[in-house]
Amino acid sequence: MRRLVTYVASFLVAITLLQLGNAFFQFFQQEDTHEEAERWEQPAGAGCTGYICHDTGSCVSKPIECPCPVANELKCLHGDWYMCIRADQSCGAVLASVGSATSK
Repeated sequence: MRRLVTYVASFLVAITLLQLGNAFFQFFQQEDTHEEAERWEQPAGAGCTGYICHDTGSCVSKPIECPCPVANELKCLHGDWYMCIRADQSCGAVLASVGSATSK
């Protein structure tokens, strides 16, 4: 009887180890497949001949033409740069406070 228990226990340990090994190798096979798929994907902005906005991924001719990342934001232009603010704010007030902060 004792020998039977030993055989059953050995069998269960072997099955468990096989399952763990199988899970381990399946994980790395999936990782390989994922990396292979990424290699063949087209890079972001591959068809863009202008500038790719880092916040939105939009393709524009100049950086100042980039849209705000949030749809209800207001784009405030100041020279060759811009900033996006909440729609309930005023561009004049925000740009004045930025100007006074940078001139100190």
